[in-house]
Amino acid sequence: MPLRAALARSVGAGLGVVVALFALFYLLIGHPHLAHEPLTSDGLFNLLKLAFAVVAGIGGTVALVMNYRKQRLAEIKAEQETGAEARAGRVEMREQDKLFTERFTQAAQQTGSERAAVRLAGMYALARIADDSIRDRPTCLKFLCAYLQMPWLPVGQVEPDTDPTVRISNAGERQVRLAAQALLAERLRCDHPGFWPDAAIDLREATLIEANFDGCKFAHASFEDACFISGASFGSTQFTDTASFKGASFQDDVAFTESTFTSSSNFSNAKFGGNAFFGKTSFILATFEGTTFTGLAHFPEALFDGVANFTRSQFQEEADFSTAQFRAARFDAASFHGIARFPDAVFHESAMFAGAVFEQEARFDTTKFKADTWFSKARFNDTANFSDARFDQDAWFHGSKFKQSAGFKRTTFGHGTWFDSAIFSGSTRFDTAIFSGGARFTTTVFAGPAWFDTAVFNSEARFDNARFEKTAKFDKASFARDSPPIWPSGFNLPAVSEVHLETLETERSPD
Repeated sequence: MPLRAALARSVGAGLGVVVALFALFYLLIGHPHLAHEPLTSDGLFNLLKLAFAVVAGIGGTVALVMNYRKQRLAEIKAEQETGAEARAGRVEMREQDKLFTERFTQAAQQTGSERAAVRLAGMYALARIADDSIRDRPTCLKFLCAYLQMPWLPVGQVEPDTDPTVRISNAGERQVRLAAQALLAERLRCDHPGFWPDAAIDLREATLIEANFDGCKFAHASFEDACFISGASFGSTQFTDTASFKGASFQDDVAFTESTFTSSSNFSNAKFGGNAFFGKTSFILATFEGTTFTGLAHFPEALFDGVANFTRSQFQEEADFSTAQFRAARFDAASFHGIARFPDAVFHESAMFAGAVFEQEARFDTTKFKADTWFSKARFNDTANFSDARFDQDAWFHGSKFKQSAGFKRTTFGHGTWFDSAIFSGSTRFDTAIFSGGARFTTTVFAGPAWFDTAVFNSEARFDNARFEKTAKFDKASFARDSPPIWPSGFNLPAVSEVHLETLETERSPD
């Protein structure tokens, strides 16, 4: 063996050195045929030291070789054991694969049975396999989702004259689907012993009955074009990755109360047939573009930490966004057929309501708009209430139409304000409003009474080409001295039944 040969060579070399030293020593101490000088005690001592050093070196070499031998033998043994373990692991893995294949095949065959009870057993078998094997969990999860994605006609939608056998079969399938949903939801909750973390759920086009995902934790979740029957609940649910409900149909009430979306969420073109509850829900990027809310749309105290897109959404009943927090919001071209409530809501960035239609009362009282805001060409067919609202940046209402009363009492406009070409068909109140930037009411039509009593205009105020068809009151209103208001031509004509400018004339009189 190479190891023995190395050892023999080392020992032989050591012995050779010893023999050579011995011969040298013999010659130095008095070989009869050699002339030499007498060996002194110092020389003898030095020679002995050299000999001992050589012997120590030889011993060290031998020890090193022996240690190397031990280490190498240990490595060989470890390699043999590791190889044996690897071979055993591969054998065990093959056995596990074989067992999984057998169990999975049997469970899959059960789910394809004509008997609901057998299919039900297959569902539980799949869940058990997923609990036992983390490696095979995704396969079982995909199978459960695929089963729920298969077409199914709910019992209530089966024609009355359908074969009773078919009706019974559909009723049994309902129980199977309820069990599959429950098995899935249970394992998406952190307190379940078999919790499936980071589960990616694909339930596109699935038919879900009485879906209860309260307290679940989803990674990626897709419910696109899914149909939710007999209500759905996602209360306190966490979506840690993208969540899509695009095109989904909720036939009855649905609750997402206190849920959290930590990534983008997409509800575009979804249809909510009942009430939709999103109170205290947290969103990052939320898309509800083209979404239809047939019942109550309930978003009080909701948090939108990114863009909230409700463009072209339809609110058939009341829409409640009171005390909601928006980073940026788009409600352009949205239709509110019920009361629209935004009291105490806060828009931290841009707010777009351009072209929106409010069929009933629109309440923006005490709402805070901290960035640019657009209500241009919006239509308010009932009362519009912006009393005590605050616009910190530019506010555009040009081309808007107010068919009933419009209230802007005590409203604060912190920057430029545009009401150009707006039409106020009912009474309009800007009492005690504050215009810190320019206020433009160019070509605005006031068909009903208009009150600007005690209003404050700190910059340019333009009413040129505006029309006051009834009472216009500016009692105790104040204007910037360096920027007198621009009034419409003929403002003092009898066509205006009652105009109060006494205070204005006092304020504008020369010093």
